[in-house]
Amino acid sequence: MGPEIADPLQYRARQLRMELENLGPRYACFALYLSSRIDLLPAEYCRELALAADASAPLLPSEIYRLLTDELGSAFPQEFEDFDYHPLSSTLIRQSHSARLMTGNLVTVTFLRPEYHALQGDQALRAFLDQQIIQRLCGEIKIQDVVADFLYALRRKTNLSLEKEALENASDTADKGSYDGLENQKIYHELSTARVLTMEKIESRSLDQSMAGHSFPRDALARRICKVWLELAMSGGPFPVDPQEHNVAVRKNDRLSFEGCELAKLPKAVRENLRNYLLAAVVDDPDRSAACLLHEMYSAGNKRIDVQSFRTNFRQSAYFAALEPILGADSNSLAQLVFQHWKTALDHGYFPKPLLLCFYRGLFSVARIARKIADSEDAMRGGVEELQTEKIFSEVRELADLRYWIQNSDKFAGILVNLPRTFDQALTRASLPAREITVQSGSDSRPRNIAVVVAIFLLIVAVLVSQSAHLSGATEKIVIGVLMLAGLLTLRALSG
Repeated sequence: MGPEIADPLQYRARQLRMELENLGPRYACFALYLSSRIDLLPAEYCRELALAADASAPLLPSEIYRLLTDELGSAFPQEFEDFDYHPLSSTLIRQSHSARLMTGNLVTVTFLRPEYHALQGDQALRAFLDQQIIQRLCGEIKIQDVVADFLYALRRKTNLSLEKEALENASDTADKGSYDGLENQKIYHELSTARVLTMEKIESRSLDQSMAGHSFPRDALARRICKVWLELAMSGGPFPVDPQEHNVAVRKNDRLSFEGCELAKLPKAVRENLRNYLLAAVVDDPDRSAACLLHEMYSAGNKRIDVQSFRTNFRQSAYFAALEPILGADSNSLAQLVFQHWKTALDHGYFPKPLLLCFYRGLFSVARIARKIADSEDAMRGGVEELQTEKIFSEVRELADLRYWIQNSDKFAGILVNLPRTFDQALTRASLPAREITVQSGSDSRPRNIAVVVAIFLLIVAVLVSQSAHLSGATEKIVIGVLMLAGLLTLRALSG
């Protein structure tokens, strides 16, 4: 048996990829989608299907001219001084070209290929793939309702208005200084539609070019990609669902961007729930992880779920080498643990809600990119930890900002009016004999009372110092430190 068929599973995966690619661009799109369904397909299939080429032959100049005039009307020839008909890129779904406006500004014009124009209608969407062909090719794989989800994912990916919203969201967060991985990029709305997107041209380089130029250490780049993706997912705007290596660009000042991806949005409640899930997974809190995860899943049909068995198995989630071909052999990596949580829930009869599926597809796709860059780095865990650290320090800086205290002066006035009485009660309580104080679990509460008193005192000091008209950088750091110390003392007192 030749080396190309030494592994029967790998051989079947390769045959599936080649057959789908031979059927044309729409089936190649389906192959790439399947590569992100790590919850359904064996890892060997996911790795092989990800090799499907995301490329198509460029449209002819006459076709491009007709398409752009249909979308932009007379604005296309009138607003453009020069248009390069040789594409910057030509993928399965769209093309991008360089151009110069009459104003002299350089822009990038991205447009949807004509065969995808009708996909916003349900009937055209259902006719996009031949279900019998898919069943014949994928019959041995239990793909459930995967075709329906793919078609709606494709609808999101072929709506350039959603990408325009993502760019606007990135610009807003970059202007606010929230995320270091995003940058402001001008969008020309008068030259954009749901099928055409015209934006400021920004020079960028690929991941391979960045690593070859040593502008990023590999482990730092892997963590950065995970962190920026998590920031986008938790921002409330559109985030990438199916990123691949060629979708990640490094722009000026080493800022990262995801381009040409399927996009989805998470409501605030879902974002907070998934953030809490990841934090619980990082600190190995399986009960809280399970509670957060099940908020975003449902039980199908009338099947009775053994909740106690599920929680027991969830606590015992371990690595069984299922993802080694694409996520490496590190059994402690966050991506491996998240997958095992997911698998445990599926095995016990739970199914993901659509937005959770989008989040998981994106998380595993990014984890796969990061693993190729730095296979010894738990980049997703590092990204979660860095994001949470920045969130904490951002909240502390907000508390230390004089404007915050001024804007909330009415609240603090009420607190300060009652502060003498509160302070007196705390001192009185701290001086009481131990027998007069209610003790829980046999612990001595006097240290807790002292901690409360010290925390209140530190808070008063921080408030007074922050009222100064001018705070130097060193003084601001002192205020932040005092507030953090007060918070730690309060937590210690409350946790006993």
